[in-house]
Amino acid sequence: MPSVDQVAGKIRNTLRLTDPDLDTTIGTPVRKIIDAVAEAIAEASTDAYLVGYQYDIDTKSGAELDDFVKLFGFSRLPARRATGLVTFERTTPASQPITLPPNTQLITDSLPQVIIATVTPGVFSIGATTVTVPGQAVVSGSAGNISAHSVGRALTTLQGVSSFSNPQAFTGGVDAETDAALRARFKRTIFRSMAGTESMYLATALEHPNVVQANVVSAVKRQREQIQITSGTGTSSLASTKFIYPDTSALGPNINSGDILTPDIHYSFSAITNPPTVTSLSGSVMPDGIYDLEFDYLSAASRNDPDGFITNRVDIWVRGQRPTEAIETMVFSSGRIFNSISGSELNRNNFQRENETLPEANNFFIPFGFSPVIDPSPNGDVMVINGVTYIRNTHYWLVQDITPKGMSNRGFSGVEFKSLTNGLALAEPANGQHWSQTYIFDAAPRDIDVSVQRWRMVTNDLWVHAARRIKLKAYFAVILTPGYNLAAVTDAVYTALSAFTQEVSFDQVLQASDVLAVAHAVPGVDAVRFLTSTDNPTNYAWQRLDPADTVLHTYATGGRAIDIFCDDDTVVDLSDVVLVAKAQNTWSTV
Repeated sequence: MPSVDQVAGKIRNTLRLTDPDLDTTIGTPVRKIIDAVAEAIAEASTDAYLVGYQYDIDTKSGAELDDFVKLFGFSRLPARRATGLVTFERTTPASQPITLPPNTQLITDSLPQVIIATVTPGVFSIGATTVTVPGQAVVSGSAGNISAHSVGRALTTLQGVSSFSNPQAFTGGVDAETDAALRARFKRTIFRSMAGTESMYLATALEHPNVVQANVVSAVKRQREQIQITSGTGTSSLASTKFIYPDTSALGPNINSGDILTPDIHYSFSAITNPPTVTSLSGSVMPDGIYDLEFDYLSAASRNDPDGFITNRVDIWVRGQRPTEAIETMVFSSGRIFNSISGSELNRNNFQRENETLPEANNFFIPFGFSPVIDPSPNGDVMVINGVTYIRNTHYWLVQDITPKGMSNRGFSGVEFKSLTNGLALAEPANGQHWSQTYIFDAAPRDIDVSVQRWRMVTNDLWVHAARRIKLKAYFAVILTPGYNLAAVTDAVYTALSAFTQEVSFDQVLQASDVLAVAHAVPGVDAVRFLTSTDNPTNYAWQRLDPADTVLHTYATGGRAIDIFCDDDTVVDLSDVVLVAKAQNTWSTV
């Protein structure tokens, strides 16, 4: 803000340029006029600054920021509790039902210790040796994101239980929203009160207490990237799309500065290929090098179909679970059979087992009433139908719909049941056979769907989906700082990386360089790198696991870790880290 003297001085200097002989000394009538005008201008400038400051979100922090966003019906997102599953085991089958009460508390062995509490009762049914129940961290925040198999002892007496564990990592725990994150979310969703906007849908999803991230996918997205042009041709890095809109491209050495080439004169843009390519139409105009490329496309996670003139579908993908137990009367139908028929609802290519293999044609499909399902048989991984015990992943498998309709409360989750045709060694259930089945599903999409439907535009077909998750295990070589213990450093690295990966959202890249930087900042880590295939030909870089910890994919090229790209429907959950201590003389022998 300029002072009165500064304004007055600027006026006098300007007047001297136009009239050098004008007397502006103190006491003259001209000087009095100048000083009066300068005072008025300075006061107006101060008032304008104060008004601007009052409504400038970038100048506010802490409690002042909270008070400001409240004026617009906004609030800081609180810390969220991590959630997951806890499995209890017995050495002998239960001779009668044994109930574990809710709020059964378990604690981790590693420091800092984290307390986990069960959300619902757990019941060992007659003949069962295991039971799995939903759990959540007692304390909110990222500290609750514990690794798999980390709970060590119980804080309450467990009758009839010999052991317990968390088979997978607890995820979804995040700290309270930072000032920077709150400002960014406020700016993105300032018009959230306008029904039918993507910003409004996003804001509504994030209000759910178990949701930490959300992504709204509609009919059009804009891709922005740098591509390398070699020999007059370059290919986009975006490989997973349903449709690429023609005549939407922008290409140039620097688009932001307006240095843009002309389509169909300087270059051609192929919207038919997936991923799309650009080709120079004049070699002198497009020499080899790095160019900015933009174009519109339809995400593979969208239910829209531009070829079929369907562009009104909106899909909300959310990160965060509310594991909920359900007891349902199931019905076996011999008419629901997986097939390979194009266009069939039960085409096996539309579904996937937990190990990412496809269901087998001629096996049966048994749908659950609630979806998406987290655990189809928490009481011993068995289904008992008419007195016959069927074993999970031998006689039946949990399958999820992998089409854009999947992972929704309106989509398909169910059981693939082995048929006699495909080698079922036990009796096949009779058509119409009924039985009672307990299972655990994610209620968060259903909760959000109820909330967001109140605000949807009439023309929008709106679905809410749970995120598809990459269960990740990472392998590192480290040189420890003298005096530090490998086990303690491993726990600390997991805690730091778990919090970091929880911040990587939909349609983002988990960069290997960023992960190494986070790990290197942990006290006790003098140097760190990913393990390579030379270090360990089986376990290296980072790997995608199924729920049984079977390796599905290694993210590596040439034996070395590469970046992980998250699609519009996908997020990463860090399950575990492995640190291998190295010495200086063996550090580079990879």
